[in-house]
Order: sequence, then C-alpha cells, then structure tokens
Amino acid sequence: RRCAALEERARRRKEAQETRALGALWKVAAERPHRSASEGRMSRPRYSAQTRAQLARAMAPEDREGFLAANPVKSAAAVASGGEAQEHGAALERWLSAQHRAASLAGMANVRKVGPPVVVGSGGVLVGFGGVGPADYLGALRGGRAVAVEAKSREARLSMREIPRHQQDDLARTAHLGGLALLVVELRDTGRIYAAEWGAVPWRYSKALVRGVAETRATVGAEELAGCEVSAREIYLARWL
Repeated sequence: RRCAALEERARRRKEAQETRALGALWKVAAERPHRSASEGRMSRPRYSAQTRAQLARAMAPEDREGFLAANPVKSAAAVASGGEAQEHGAALERWLSAQHRAASLAGMANVRKVGPPVVVGSGGVLVGFGGVGPADYLGALRGGRAVAVEAKSREARLSMREIPRHQQDDLARTAHLGGLALLVVELRDTGRIYAAEWGAVPWRYSKALVRGVAETRATVGAEELAGCEVSAREIYLARWL
C-alpha cells in the first residue's frame, strides 16, 4: 500500500512538472513580440485555424486571449503554400537519407538527421519543443572529422535570412573547430541539388528598401552555385574525403 502511495505521488509530481513546462512554452509563444495593425503592419499569420485552436486550448486563460489576438488565422492559400513547401522539404530529406545510407554502406560517413530538444509528456507524447536545434544533420566522416549539414529546398534563390540564426551559428562553430559545415540546396527551377561549404557559399549581396529602411540582403542561386552541383550517381560527401 505504501509503495502504491509513493508511485501515485511520483506520478502526480511528474504530471505537475510536465504541466509547468508546457505552460512555460506556451507563455513564450503568447508573449512573442509582434506588430499590430495600429503600428502600421498586420501580424503575419503563422498558424492554421486547427493548430491555433489546439495551442490556445493548452494555454492558461490569462495567456490565451493575448495569443489569439497576436496570431490571426492563416488563409487557405497560405496553408496550401506551406503544405507544398513541406512536401518539397520532405522530398529533399528523403534524398539526403538515401545519400547518407549510401555513404554509411561505403564506409565514408555516419550522418543522422537531428532536431531541437523536445518536451515529452505521459506515455511518450510530444507536448512541445524545449529549445532550438543545431543544423539539420550531424555526424562524422571517415577519419573522424565532424560534419554538419543544413538543407534547404527553394524554387529559384535561397536567402540567408531563411536559415535560422542558431543554425548559421552551429555551422560556423563546426567550421571554426575544423569540422566540415555544408549547405545543401535544391533549386527546383533547375532541377538540381548543390552542396557547398558554409564558409565558401558565394552569396550575392544587394541593397533593398524595406518600409523606408535600407537593408542588405544575401541570396544565392544557380549562377553563383555553378560548379557545386551534385551529380545523380555521386555520393555528395565523397568530394570531401
């Protein structure tokens, strides 16, 4: 009977910890800075109606109202566009998984897909993310050299802004310590995939006026990446061995 009471107490303590962790995550989402319409710019919709409702239900009542006000529902067109982008990203992931399996079988490298740390609830159910993650893929080449790979699929050009700052930093740290940091880009208008070392990506810099403020933008496309193409029968990591 005493053991049962101790187990019940431990279960309740674990549930309380999970509830606090989940509440903290949603509180961060609710308090995320945004511009309102009164500031001259509408908040950019980030969630579908279903996702928005699920997130709101998980929040404390005092946080829910602010979250809903700050996050308008995505339009059907935006949801469809996001789904298409996810499909292209998933296809590139499948290609990379096949590449990394081939590299492993050939004794060239051991590379795995990674992600951000997660908060897991009762029964192993994912309830949220506990922080930011590294580059998309981490591993090691034959000989022991560390490798980090960030992968993106875009229609024509990739902007450096589309790579989250924490992933840029992870690639830079890997390269600084002597590892191999790579950017793998699929440009769908050419039907080709390119691989370049992060520190040698040939970004094209340009000036743009955004809401009256001059900004510098860095983008890369097929013209700049010429010579970095990955051939159909090539294990892309082989060129760095």
